[in-house]
Amino acid sequence: MFSLYRGNSANIFKQFFQCGSKIIFFYQINFFLFGEKISKNENFTSKEILISSFLSALINNLFSYPFDLAHSRICGDMTRINFKRLNSSVLEVFNRCINNEGKFFS
Repeated sequence: MFSLYRGNSANIFKQFFQCGSKIIFFYQINFFLFGEKISKNENFTSKEILISSFLSALINNLFSYPFDLAHSRICGDMTRINFKRLNSSVLEVFNRCINNEGKFFS
C-alpha cells in the first residue's frame, strides 16, 4: 500500500511551492513592470495581465521542475539487481543528480 505513495513528498513540496508562488510572482512582476498604474489606481489591460501571467508561470516552472524530476526519480528508482532502492529522499535525489550528472554551470 505504501508503494502507491512513493515519491509523493517531492510532489507535495512542488505543489506547496506552486500554490503560493503563482500569486506572489504574478503580483511582484505586475508591480515591477506596471507599478505606475497601481499607484494611479488604473485598470490593467489584457496584454499586461498576459505578460505578468506568462512571466510568473515561467519563473514558477523554473523553480518547480527540480521537484518534478525528484518525484519521477523516486517513483522509478528500482534497480534491476536485487530491487534495491537508489534514492530514499528528495535531498538524496538532488545530491545524486549533482554528483552524477554535473552542475548546470560548471
